[in-house]
Amino acid sequence: MNRSTRSRIVRLLVLPAVLLLISPMVSAKGEKTGVLEGVVTDDRDVPIPGVTVTVSGPALDGTRSTVTDGDGRYRIENLPAADSYEIYFALGGDNTTPSTRAEYSAGFTTALSTGVSVKRGAAAAVDARLLPLSCDHQIEDRFGYPPLIPGGSSMITEVFTWRFLDTLPNGRSWLDAVSMMPGVAGLEEPYHRGSSFLFMDGADITSFHVHGADIPDNIYLVDGVETTNAATGRTGMALPWEAIEEVEVHTGGLPAEYGRATGGVVNVVTRQGGNQFHGSLPVYYTDDGLQQGQDEGRGFINPNEYHEWEWGGSLGGPVVRDHLWFFAAYNRFTRTMEYLNYDYEPVERDDIYQEGLANLVWQLNPDNKLKIQYAHSPTEWPYDDSPSIDVPAVQRTGDELFDLEWTGILNPDLFIEARVAHHEAYTEIASRYSDDYEPRFIDEMDGMGRVVSGNVASIRRTNAPRTQYQASLNWYRGDWAGDHKFKFGAEYQDLEYGEEQIIPDTYTLNRPYDQPDVWLVRNEVDWVDSGSILTLFAQDDWTWRDDWAFNIGLRWEQQEQVNDVGERVYQFDSLLSPRLGVSWDVRGDGRSRLFAHYGRYHDAMGLYLARFLNRQVVDIRRGEGDYETGDWTFIEPTYGPENYNTADEGLEPNYKDEVVVGYEFEFLGDFAAAARLIVNRQSNMIEDVLLNEDEIREGAETEYIYLITNVDSARRDYRGLELSLKKQLSHNYQFLAVCTLSESRGSVAYNDYAAEGLSVYADFEEMKHNRYGKLPWDDQQYLKLNGSYHLPLGFIVGASLNWRSGRPYSRIDPRLPETAGYIAGYTGQYYLDPRGSNRLGSAWWLDLRLRKDFAIGPTTLSLTADAFNLTNNQHVIGRSELYTYYYEEPTAWMRAGYFVLGGKLAF
Repeated sequence: MNRSTRSRIVRLLVLPAVLLLISPMVSAKGEKTGVLEGVVTDDRDVPIPGVTVTVSGPALDGTRSTVTDGDGRYRIENLPAADSYEIYFALGGDNTTPSTRAEYSAGFTTALSTGVSVKRGAAAAVDARLLPLSCDHQIEDRFGYPPLIPGGSSMITEVFTWRFLDTLPNGRSWLDAVSMMPGVAGLEEPYHRGSSFLFMDGADITSFHVHGADIPDNIYLVDGVETTNAATGRTGMALPWEAIEEVEVHTGGLPAEYGRATGGVVNVVTRQGGNQFHGSLPVYYTDDGLQQGQDEGRGFINPNEYHEWEWGGSLGGPVVRDHLWFFAAYNRFTRTMEYLNYDYEPVERDDIYQEGLANLVWQLNPDNKLKIQYAHSPTEWPYDDSPSIDVPAVQRTGDELFDLEWTGILNPDLFIEARVAHHEAYTEIASRYSDDYEPRFIDEMDGMGRVVSGNVASIRRTNAPRTQYQASLNWYRGDWAGDHKFKFGAEYQDLEYGEEQIIPDTYTLNRPYDQPDVWLVRNEVDWVDSGSILTLFAQDDWTWRDDWAFNIGLRWEQQEQVNDVGERVYQFDSLLSPRLGVSWDVRGDGRSRLFAHYGRYHDAMGLYLARFLNRQVVDIRRGEGDYETGDWTFIEPTYGPENYNTADEGLEPNYKDEVVVGYEFEFLGDFAAAARLIVNRQSNMIEDVLLNEDEIREGAETEYIYLITNVDSARRDYRGLELSLKKQLSHNYQFLAVCTLSESRGSVAYNDYAAEGLSVYADFEEMKHNRYGKLPWDDQQYLKLNGSYHLPLGFIVGASLNWRSGRPYSRIDPRLPETAGYIAGYTGQYYLDPRGSNRLGSAWWLDLRLRKDFAIGPTTLSLTADAFNLTNNQHVIGRSELYTYYYEEPTAWMRAGYFVLGGKLAF
């Protein structure tokens, strides 16, 4: 643990007390809970004030109560999403426990409603009618089922419950849920850990693009805590499948509480304990006998040696009933396989992925609750050390999360959420067996060959911690020209990106032609870049006349970054992001909405941008002599190049303006249909521009010097039409079907794992030629169908069917035109035609799951068989773009079909 991490942990332990004092000012992310509301009347539809409404259920820690107002209305905020609530209505008396449910002297019956569903970010309406004692009581849920559309909102969102996801063929990751959304491109199949190794040229299938945005433009939350990589903006942390309760995916029309993203927002909601013990023991397996087999020359896998094991467990329940609950889950995935390395030599490898999560929830009293949570997801796999695989190297990556959260209910209409949290992503490349300072030997064998032993060529460790302080004040008012749900908040994030590089002593021995041995003396360097983000926001969800809703919000941000020697790279002040949405309940029944939304979204720059402006240099001492005798002559140290890159003093962040218009409605009791039009533009994009272009063109021996600035012509445009049809579980089946018709165009695409501002787009004027066009993720047509059918005798069949039109590719000259001449490092960058002028063929694949549940006393045994890419469609998903002899040669294919067997014992 480095010094920076230790200091952050100290702050984590000290600041909660301070945070509780400022909590009325600071932001929780997203809607983690739902609302229960309704009206209580008598047999003549006259409102009854003073009725006590009590809610209980396995998902609720204890019970929650309120009293109807003068209009007979009640509202209970901050309820965890669940589908098994019990609501009890009584006029007068103590009704907080089942034993007290009776007919009271007030002259009315009591009433009970069971199996009530509450969804996150939505209001479930349950009306009650209390009749005179001579009559039978009656509960009236307005529709008898939870709403399928987010009433009173202009946001494009979908909540995927674990119960739905677990009936589908899946890779047991929250990424599977993201891939089902309309307007999302990038995932080729259910996420399977390390699947990029199964494609030629390492095609990345674990990233995605939302409404034309790039990979680093999304943010990823776990229970509202951001887990986006602070350096690169890439995917958040992995979690045990059995620890996931729901996955919320927001792709457009976001309110002011969401920011730092020009793409989508994903929030993974984890499970908690309760008054009943619950748990599971899952196991999954596949091997080379369950693989359909990659065609010859298509990918790295040798099916003669391949197997995967995945196992884990979860357990939750009470520590002290009604007061203290726990939940814990662990998952371990191992893969052994044989593949071909880049020299087409067979290599065996073992991959290990682990995921763990644990939390405690303490109900201090009915109005105050504390939650503490920890999660860790370490991975490890062999790393092919260049130039030889004889040195056993290892790469380790992982995420670590700590979260302390407090929820305080001041009254039924006012509650506070506050938290302090810490997330850190880390990587390491090192020798599997050697310590950091063991030397490396390269034996040239007098020119007869080469043997490499000892340490790796370079040890590299990175860590990207993000510490977050946030809270929000939620206030409901129902008497100001309609109903208002206000939310005020602020957030402060402290970020770092640290990189440590150790180059061990390296001896090159027995050089040919009687040249001396060479000793390169060990060098170490540490780069630490830092940054901060301060956010304030205010929003109002205003419902007027019961059928109109206005979503009004304003977000203010300040961002800054500092490089490794303390120089400020940039400071963005007073970034304003207005959000305005309106929706109309066309039918007036709470089951339809015609809506429109405008929003501006500012991106958060990854700390890799500050890394580009670091000032420390690497220097290595070189000695020549005889290793056997230790007689060395040292030459002057070799210093690395000075970094003269700078940032424009007027640098501004890139931003997206987006307009969303749509109509959604429910029909036939449990169906919902939607049509949405999305138009956005991402502008003011940051790029690096050469300052010494003329010298480089003239062939001068000089370093490339860049200015990071905003380039007007660098932009992205998106237009999309989304159609969807979904059905909640009833009559034994459920599904979500979506169709996206879209166009993604732009001049700047992703640049591997680097952050914004590091592509070659603006280096030379020739680079801009034909650069604007169809982006690599431009899926013009995309169809997705995911659903399941519950058969008799405990059988469930789940299916995932995907079809998309061919993605674009370009024709690129391997050299710049004669006007620029040959410039080292700029091969393959000149577009002969407008970007994306050619297209691959369409691709489709079908995944199936067969599940059988057996009831064994209080437990359930579930056996599953998943078939991925059942028809074994090995479509070409990449072609060479360089206009050479290999132009249009396939470079990547879809993975061949395979099967996974599983079983789980749950209670």
